[in-house]
Formats: sequence, structure tokens, C-alpha cells
Amino acid sequence: MIYFLKYLLYEFILENKNKIYNSEYSIKMGNLLSDKYINEKGDYLFDYFFQDNLLKMDTDVEKIIIYLTPFIIKFDINILIYNFEKNEILSQKLFKCGLKRKEKINLLLRFTHYDIIYNYEYL
Repeated sequence: MIYFLKYLLYEFILENKNKIYNSEYSIKMGNLLSDKYINEKGDYLFDYFFQDNLLKMDTDVEKIIIYLTPFIIKFDINILIYNFEKNEILSQKLFKCGLKRKEKINLLLRFTHYDIIYNYEYL
């Protein structure tokens, strides 16, 4: 299932890599890549990203994946960064899919690992 999502992300990025991710801030899709996938000339190394990260298992999640996943799964994603030692939410970020729906997927970020948070209504 994870590899299938990775493949869907691969197809989406391949089809949209020359487009703007956010027109309000003029952010290009390639700007969502980490620095190691952008060369000195400012060219985006998507093929290297696909081979080195996206299409490999057991790799850390790059920010481009988090930003684009809502467009693939058609749900907003709400990410909570939580400090277990202090028992507090450090920050919260909502990534929107662009559709008007009240449901969203809640994730808990622990280091470079994400866990899903289930609402009580689903238990």
C-alpha cells in the first residue's frame, strides 16, 4: 500500500514537475525538494529524487511528499508535532487538498516517522 502511494506520487510529480505548487506565493513544485535534489544552477533533480528517495522503501519522508499527498488521496492532512516529555503540542500544520470536505487525516510526527491519529468516532 505504501509503495502504491509512492507510485501515485511519482506519477503526479512527473506530470506536474514544471508547474507552480502555490500561485499565491509563486512556489514551484521543484522548490519543495530538499537542497540535495537541486543543483548549483538551480535545476531540479527529480529523477535523482525518484531513485534516491521516493521509489525506495525505508527512506525518510521528504517535505514534497507531505505537501503533495493531500492532492493524491483527496483529503486534508493535519500534522501534529507533539512533545511527549512535556505533554504538549509543539505545532500543528494543515495541508489542504483543495476540496471542501470536513473529514481529514490526522497524523502525529515523531522524529521522521508519522503515526495516524484515530478519532474516537472511528474506534
